Amino acid sequence: MYTHDYDSGLKLMEHSWILNDFVWAVEGLLTPKGRWCGQRIVWAGDYMDEKLFIDMNSSESQRIIDHIWKENLEQKEEHRRYKSREEVGFTLYHFASEAYRKIKPAFVNMLEARFFFINNINKEVFVDKRECPEDDGWIIHPLPLLTCSGNGRGGGDYRGDNPHVGTWAGDRIIITKEPMKEYKEFKPDFVE
Repeated sequence: MYTHDYDSGLKLMEHSWILNDFVWAVEGLLTPKGRWCGQRIVWAGDYMDEKLFIDMNSSESQRIIDHIWKENLEQKEEHRRYKSREEVGFTLYHFASEAYRKIKPAFVNMLEARFFFINNINKEVFVDKRECPEDDGWIIHPLPLLTCSGNGRGGGDYRGDNPHVGTWAGDRIIITKEPMKEYKEFKPDFVE
């Protein structure tokens, strides 16, 4: 997914806020009827940990590269984005979200639907978004920070002192109306 498709900034702290449209779109994909429900999630960006979550030699990566290259070739020459298949691979590796850029899920009104619980299936814990601390009228959404890869390497990253940043990267996540049974509550308490 691509933040600009939702009129949100690219940098982590330009969009990691409760009620941000981009984050809500991701949440909608992680609800029980969403396409990504229970899938492994990494909030990747320019400073993502290299080769940690993307294996460019995997069959899945090659399938994605082939798909993007084919779409590229179907464009008129002056509108083509890539000059070679290798350039597609380079872009996929450095900008992991490119392969899914066109995903535009239907928005789910997360407040009205009461999808307040971010459940980590791997760690068997949940975060209740209603318990996130407010700082001068702002509330940081915990999902992007918990699942991010490569924080602290550039401008726009989270600058608070919190050891939980990135600790859920690559974990399986589901957003629900009630916490998963027998999961323990986890409070990352992100503030800047």
